[in-house]
Amino acid sequence: MIQKMKCQQVNIFRKILFCLVLLFLCLMIASATYAETYNFVTKRGSYGSGNGQFLLPCGIAVDSSGNVYVADDFNQRIQKFNSNGRYLTQWDSSRSGNGQIYDPTDIAVDSSGNVYVVESGYSRIQKFAPNFVDFPSIIVLVAAILVLTVIFRRKKW
Repeated sequence: MIQKMKCQQVNIFRKILFCLVLLFLCLMIASATYAETYNFVTKRGSYGSGNGQFLLPCGIAVDSSGNVYVADDFNQRIQKFNSNGRYLTQWDSSRSGNGQIYDPTDIAVDSSGNVYVVESGYSRIQKFAPNFVDFPSIIVLVAAILVLTVIFRRKKW
């Protein structure tokens, strides 16, 4: 009876071991056969110092509108592109003062549109806030000026 129980325990142990080995092999095969693939979509920029060109681009960030910011180290600048890759603007200076950029090596954008630039040249991080132009207010102001101009010309004060 005791020998039969030992035989049963050995058989159970073998079955459990076999199941663990089988599970391990299945996991190995699954991880080896699953590979996420990516397709080429587009490229941006070329070698140089003109708009949309780079000399050692080191960092990239994307804001909530899809605009792309690139830290271009050897050109000492940050370039901004729209979501379609069209060049929008840049800021650069190659000096050490506040708001001036020297050796930008990385970049980040927060949810408010603030741009953070890491500079290896001066071992600092600078924050740049967006300068939004309130176009509706400007349009209302221009319209008001035009209306007043027309009124004053007709009254001949």
